Amino acid sequence: MEWKVIVTTPYWRLNGVNIFSEHLVRNLRERGCDAHILLTRPHAVNLNPMEMPVDIPFAKLSVTKTNSRKGRWRALIQYLEDRTPCIYIPNYDYEASSISPELSDRVAIVGILHSDDPEHYRHVRRLGKFWNAVVAVIREVAR
Repeated sequence: MEWKVIVTTPYWRLNGVNIFSEHLVRNLRERGCDAHILLTRPHAVNLNPMEMPVDIPFAKLSVTKTNSRKGRWRALIQYLEDRTPCIYIPNYDYEASSISPELSDRVAIVGILHSDDPEHYRHVRRLGKFWNAVVAVIREVAR
């Protein structure tokens, strides 16, 4: 049984987390892992777009501009459950990661504290109890 790795981001814009995601997916794929990046808000306005690397697979969540938040959540739950067993890495996708308590045990969730920023701490305090693992970029942030 091979686990897929699904890394989410609302949209592909220039930021450190997306650069991290690009390198993570590329390195996982070089090691034979089935990994890709999923855009959870493909229709959102993106003021700072970044070119998508051609060597990494991207998918767009099947939603429209008019889908409600709950509609986007249902679509993401279905997307992940259809690809089980899988590992879901929500990164800083705060809205999308709210589905964490709704996922089956066949979706492992790995949260990442990307920086010493209050947003990341709030994210892990809110949802960390539903995640299978939490990774921090440095020891001080982990504490």
